[in-house]
Parts: sequence; C-alpha cells; structure tokens
Amino acid sequence: MKKDLLLFTTLFPYDAVTESVFVMSELEELCRCFRRVIIIPEISKGELRDLSSFTNVTVDTSRALSTDHRHPLGKLPSALHPSVLDQLAKSLPHIPANKIPAAWSMAINRHRIGSNLKDIIKRHSIDCDNAVFYTFWFDHITEAIALALPPDHGTLVSGAHRQDIYPTPGVLKIHRYRKLAFERMTKLFAVSKGGQEFLKDEFNGDPTSKVTLRTLGSKKPIRDAISRPGNSEDAVTFFSCSRVDDNKRVTLNLTLLIDLARNMPELRFRWIHAGDGPCMSMLRASIPAQLPSNLTIDLKGMLCNEEIHSIYRKEPIDWAMLMSRCEGLPIALCEALSYGIPVIGCDVPGIKEIVNDSTGILLSENPTSEEFIARIYPYLNGQKDQAPLRKSAFDEWKSKYDASTLRRLFAEYMSELPSKIMTEK
Repeated sequence: MKKDLLLFTTLFPYDAVTESVFVMSELEELCRCFRRVIIIPEISKGELRDLSSFTNVTVDTSRALSTDHRHPLGKLPSALHPSVLDQLAKSLPHIPANKIPAAWSMAINRHRIGSNLKDIIKRHSIDCDNAVFYTFWFDHITEAIALALPPDHGTLVSGAHRQDIYPTPGVLKIHRYRKLAFERMTKLFAVSKGGQEFLKDEFNGDPTSKVTLRTLGSKKPIRDAISRPGNSEDAVTFFSCSRVDDNKRVTLNLTLLIDLARNMPELRFRWIHAGDGPCMSMLRASIPAQLPSNLTIDLKGMLCNEEIHSIYRKEPIDWAMLMSRCEGLPIALCEALSYGIPVIGCDVPGIKEIVNDSTGILLSENPTSEEFIARIYPYLNGQKDQAPLRKSAFDEWKSKYDASTLRRLFAEYMSELPSKIMTEK
C-alpha cells in the first residue's frame, strides 16, 4: 500500500521563485510514488499556483492563513503557553541575550505548528505509521514536527540546502532543537557534499548515517535543447541568474566584466543578469556612468523559470557566472550546464562541486580581475577551443545533474523508507 506524503514548505505553492523551481521538478514523481501528497505552506504570499493537474495533490493552507501569521498580535495568545516558555527556557543557555526575542518567536512558531499538525493529521485522516512527513528545509518547522509527532510513529525526513546548514547572518539556529529534530528524523538529505560533511560534523559524526547526499539537479522543458555560442559577429555573452544579495556578490560580476572589457577593447562583451533582491539598487548604483564602450549590461530583474529557459534557448550565451560566497548545489549552474554552457564560479562550498576544468573555470574564493582575465583570456583569443568544454558541460549535466532521473530515484527511495525511527546509539 502506498504511503501518504505531507510536504511542508515555506511558501510553495504560493509565489516562491526558488521553492517553485525545486518542488515542481519533483512533484510529479512524488505523486507517482505516494498515495496522496498534502502540501502545507507556512506563509501565504501572492496567488496560489494551480496544481489541479496533479489529481492526488491537496494543498492545506490552514497554517499559512492562521491568525498568528496574518495579524501582528496573532502570536500573543501563545506567547505564555507553558510549552513555549519551556522551550524558551531551554534555549537561553545556547543564545546571546540579543537573540532572546527571536528565540521566543521561534518557540511560539514551533508550538503553533505542532498544534496545527495535530489538526492536519485529523482533518486528512493520516495514519502516521503509513505516512512520510517531509520538510523541504531543515528549520523550525522540522523541529516543531519532531516535537509534535507521536513517539515512534511516522517517518520524518528533511532537506538541507545552504542557509539551513551553514551559519548565516540573520538566521537563528539553536543546536538543542536541531539536535532533537535530527535524533527524531529518519533521514536528512543534504544537497551537496560540502553540506553533508558540515552536518555530519554538527551531529557528532552522524553515527547512524542519517545524513544522505541528495543532488537536486535541474530539469528542462525541452530536454535536448542546447544554447548556441556567439559567432564572430556577436558580443561575448555572460549570463548570471541569482538573487541580488550580499551572498551572491553580483557586483563582483560587474567588476570582473568591466575590467575584462577594458583589457580587451578589440572584443565586444555583453552581460545579462536575471534576478532581483535587496542589493539591486546598490548594483545599479555601481554601474559607472562611463561604461567601457564595448560592454553592454542588461539587468532583467525577476523572471519566472520559463523565461530563464527561453533566454537559454534563444540567446547566444558563451559563459554562465555565479560568484556566491557559499551555496548548496546551485540550480542556476546546473541549468547552464544543461544547455551546454560552461560555468564560472568561485572555490567555495557548493560551487566547487560543480565547476571544474571539464565544466568551466573555477576561480579562487575571492577572485581578482587579474585572475579572471588570465583564466578566460585563452578562450577569447583563440588559444583554447571552447567547443569541447561546451560538450563536456552538457555531458556532465546529463550524467550527474539531470533532475528527471534524480527526482525519480529520490521519490522512490523516500517512499520505501521504514517507519521505524533510527535512534542514536
């Protein structure tokens, strides 16, 4: 008998660009492997995506539409609940004083999510012994479910990407509750080898082998579509696709490409960036009034994934760039490889797993313009042929990062997980 899957997200199927790309790539396979897929977003924002084509999918918005999310004072009734105060008291030894309000808010959220979970189980007639509880991110939702699930009943698993693994400014992690959730869950799926190793270290070497590598990869609307390189009449085109924030360092793209254009005035260059974020105004302000005449910049802003794929198919793209300080395993680079586009990235967690001599150019952690120019120059002046690199990039995606295969194997694996919880020895 097939199991039920309860999928807990932050926003999906509400407006969520990143989550939508992730979840939609695997939803079909999850529906094939499970009797029912019940999606529970935590937050409502914008319009709900139409999922009516998935006949065994139900979206439960009870948490997202609850009063404590939609009203500034909604959390007050739970603020002094005994379980909330107990969680807060147990958190205090692990956090600085200025994090107490955030820890209190997290404790309230865990309590409210736990109460909501019990209602969901009852509303959908969930047999916990025949269900998988899957949190897409390893965060307070995972912790809340670990606290709320009946002891020894139900399979709890979680994904782990970047900011839910590594120390991240503005993201509070309380090890006591991460450890509690880890001990309660059956599997923790890290999207990168670096993340897997970091989590193993966090949880004392992971003696029961719960931390499992789970590569996401990317999926294409037209599987065999390939982006064409520019010809002698085209500008050399660089494409980047990311949120514009401090971690993504999109302004570094700008610096490197301005200096490249100034050092090679005989060539024309073009940079296309898709994505928006809190540092977009700073990025625009960083563009000098007197750009090199041989460089054009096209900041597209936020685009949906279908529009991104359209750019790959229609534009002559020579290189893809991602200069992040840290990543999970970036889907943006997987997508570029899937179109046979060589990738340029920094030697940092996540990126260094996908960028190598056969897929592109791996720069140092904090690359200078001199390093960037020296590494790419042989391809621009004809010393090196880029064609083998483009073929190798596509072959790498096909063998390692094709989400159609990866998500099928993941859904099958998860549907066969035992309900018995693996506890620490």
